[in-house]
Amino acid sequence: MKHLLTLLSCVAFLFSCKAPKQPAVPPAEFKEKIVERLVPYQVPADSAQFYALLECDSLNHVILKEFSELKSKGVQSSFSLNQNALSYNAYRPPDTGYVKATDSVRIEKIPYAVEVPVKVNELTKFQAFQIQIAWILEIAAVCYLAFRINWKNIFNTIKNLIK
Repeated sequence: MKHLLTLLSCVAFLFSCKAPKQPAVPPAEFKEKIVERLVPYQVPADSAQFYALLECDSLNHVILKEFSELKSKGVQSSFSLNQNALSYNAYRPPDTGYVKATDSVRIEKIPYAVEVPVKVNELTKFQAFQIQIAWILEIAAVCYLAFRINWKNIFNTIKNLIK
C-alpha cells in the first residue's frame, strides 16, 4: 500500500499542470531636474527725513544753525543751501529686485503590473510527447490484438448469425 501511494504521488508530480507565472513589476524610477531662474521681488518702501534749523543774521542772510538727515539704505539724497534757497532731493532706485532661485522637479515613473495574455490549456512539450507515445502504444495494442484474434472463428460465427 505504501508503494502504491508513493508511485501515485510520483506519477501525479510528473503529470501535473504547470503553475502560471506572476507578472514581474519593474522597480520605481525617477528623474530629478534642477532649474535655476530669477525671481522678482518688491523692494520695501524707503524713507528720508530732514531737519534743519535756520536763522537770519543782521544783514538778512540765512544761516544754517543745525542740520540732521535720516534715511534708509535704499534712498540717495542731495542737499544744497545756495543764495538763501534750500534744496533737498531724495532718489529711490527701481523697486524690483531679482534673486536667483533653484527649483527641483521630480518626475516619477510609477510601475504597475501589466497582465500579459496567457494561453490557457496550452500543452507543454512533455505533455505533447506523452500524447504521441500514447498514440503509438494504442496503435501497437490494436495491431497486436488484430494478429492474436482468430478471424476464421469470428467470420464463421457472423455467417451463422446472418443465416
